[in-house]
Amino acid sequence: MIKQDLLINQEEREAFVDLLIELNDRYQKSKKTFKIVAIIGLIAGVFFLFHGSIIVPLVFVCHFFFFMYMSQTGLKKRMTKQLNKEFPEDGTLIRTYTLTDEGMSVRSKYGFDMYPWTSIMKAGKYYHYYYFYRSDGQVMLLDHRLLSEQDEQGVLDYIKKVEKDNGTK
Repeated sequence: MIKQDLLINQEEREAFVDLLIELNDRYQKSKKTFKIVAIIGLIAGVFFLFHGSIIVPLVFVCHFFFFMYMSQTGLKKRMTKQLNKEFPEDGTLIRTYTLTDEGMSVRSKYGFDMYPWTSIMKAGKYYHYYYFYRSDGQVMLLDHRLLSEQDEQGVLDYIKKVEKDNGTK
């Protein structure tokens, strides 16, 4: 059994947010969708420029710029803002992670949850953290600097188990 308390300070908050955005499939799909909608709007604007008034093409050009902005930075800003609400800035959220052969558990002031290894979709290393990305879109981080060599080897074994179960490298 491996156990670690993680105090959520500014560095951990930024790592959580960056990693969740990077791993979030819905975010990646939304970026593509927004770009496609923007291009369709631009094409419609050009069409109406030659077959109608000037007002309609201006609306479609504004539509294009809005959706391109959202695909490039707007979605990420919105997601970052949402995630920052979950982690208090004052570092009062302390999470205790426990890894066992059955799965990974997390305990915080909000309660206790146990996640079997089958609910962990991805696992790996991100800067000086080991991450475990859950099927519900959340991530759990362990700071490898706080682990003993024996515990670190145990975490690596669990990561290999997740990779093997999910067929990833």
